[in-house]
Amino acid sequence: MRVNRRQSVTKVALARAVYAIVGVVSLMMLATSIWTYYSISQILSITLERRDTAFIKGVTLAVSDALIAHDYVEIETKLQQAMLNQNVLSILVADTKGDAMVYLRRPNANSEPLLIFDEPQVTPPNIALGEIKKIKQEEGAEVWSQIFLGRPVGWVRMTVSTEIADQILSTLRRNIVLSVAGLFLLVIAVITIFMRHFFKGIHQQELALIDANQTLDEVAHIDTLIGLPNRLGLNERILQATQRCLEQGGIFAVCFLDLDGFKGINDTLGHHAGDQLLIEVAKRLRSVVREEDSVVRVGGDEFVLLLGGLITQQKSKYSLNRIIKAVSKTYVINGGLVEISASLGVTFYPFDNGLPEQLLEHADEAMYAAKRNGKNQWFFYQGSQKDLFENSPATG
Repeated sequence: MRVNRRQSVTKVALARAVYAIVGVVSLMMLATSIWTYYSISQILSITLERRDTAFIKGVTLAVSDALIAHDYVEIETKLQQAMLNQNVLSILVADTKGDAMVYLRRPNANSEPLLIFDEPQVTPPNIALGEIKKIKQEEGAEVWSQIFLGRPVGWVRMTVSTEIADQILSTLRRNIVLSVAGLFLLVIAVITIFMRHFFKGIHQQELALIDANQTLDEVAHIDTLIGLPNRLGLNERILQATQRCLEQGGIFAVCFLDLDGFKGINDTLGHHAGDQLLIEVAKRLRSVVREEDSVVRVGGDEFVLLLGGLITQQKSKYSLNRIIKAVSKTYVINGGLVEISASLGVTFYPFDNGLPEQLLEHADEAMYAAKRNGKNQWFFYQGSQKDLFENSPATG
């Protein structure tokens, strides 16, 4: 007992250590990610600002000579070349008073720049000689530069988009989140494997017992030949179906089906052929009922079908006829053609408001009535409530 207690304390301490490591590593990765994101954001912001500064200086230098010569065509040409940069939304060249001389602007981010004539004057900012002024706006920024050739001769105003920077930051944020998530999952995976290694011995017997119980339960409730449920648990299925019927309304049918002529095929072609025939019958029965309905093999060539969701007995005839026709189609067994039919007895809940055993007994009685009336048909249980069923035909 002392050894067991020491082992238990060790395992508890190990679990706590693992959780502590996970917490510390998570906090470190979170802090590192935040620091990396803001550091790179600052670097990106400085880089983009230097790029805009260098670009407008180049534009200012390019239009200076043409501005002195009043060569507006040359100015427009230089500005058109500068507008090849899709990040530039507009460029305006004005004189020292702010009167617009040449103004190019894109109607939208993906269009070609147009020459604009409806902005006659702008108000330059107060900046020192040689300084570049950048004014941030909602969807971009204005960059101002003074044209100076020994004396001030004009202004250049450039509007730039921040979309690229936003895209870069979004990509950066996504990559950081993915990296953190990946690292965290990796750490968790390593710790989980480590924990499983230590706790595997503890859970091994329990898991083996659970698996064995599940296997025994499945074997006990499933027909090993055809893969359908067997009669174990059939009463419980009926109780569940009747409860759903009471909650959802409608009627519920308990059907007892027996194959006509199966014994002769089993005797003449052998038990192997009979087993193959039962497998095919089970497939057909399963294919003509709803997924939530039950098809149960209760023994030999007898099956019980539990059909819910029915509105009236009259409308149930379509489903019953479909079952009879599906079973009565020709089978190919061992390369030969085999034909059988089915007799089907039906009782309806809540009209037949009995226990599961009574419902099965009544459906069985109706099935024998179908056999006595010529087989290959369905028959409704009548019992002592004959007036409830007098309009129901005796054959499918």
